[in-house]
Amino acid sequence: GKFAQAIADAAIEDKAVPGLSETSEARRKIATLATPEGQFAIQFDRARTAVGNDDYAEAEKAMAEAERLKPQAPEIAELRQAMQATQQKEAKRSSQVTQLLTAMRESIARKDIAGADRAFNEAARIDVLDPALDEARVELAHAHDAARDKN
Repeated sequence: GKFAQAIADAAIEDKAVPGLSETSEARRKIATLATPEGQFAIQFDRARTAVGNDDYAEAEKAMAEAERLKPQAPEIAELRQAMQATQQKEAKRSSQVTQLLTAMRESIARKDIAGADRAFNEAARIDVLDPALDEARVELAHAHDAARDKN
C-alpha cells in the first residue's frame, strides 16, 4: 500500500541500472495496484488468505476495507458466506469432540477403559488437532495406568 515509496524505490533502481525490464515491470504492477480496483484486489486477497488461515478477525478487517473500496461486491458476500460456513463446521466439530470427551470421562469414572478409548479415538478422528485432546490424552493415560496397577 506504500505506492509512493515503491515508485521512489523503482526510480532509484532505474538510476542504478537503467532500462532494466524488471524495473519497468515493477512500475506497471505498482500502477495497477495503485488503482481502486488494484487496492480492492489486495484487500480481497488479504481477506481470502485470512479466512484460509482461520484468522476471522483479520478477514473481517480486510473485507470491511474491500467493501469500502467496492461496495456491494458479490465476491465479498461469497467469501463472507464461506467463512461463516467454515465457522459453523468448526463449531459443530468442536461440540462433537466435547461430547465425546465427556463420554470418555464418564467411561473412565465407570472404570470402562475400553469405552473411554473408543470415545477418545472417535473424538480424535473428528479433529485430531483439537487442543482439548491433549488434556484428555493425559487423563486417558492415567486411567490406563490406574487400571494396569489394579491388575
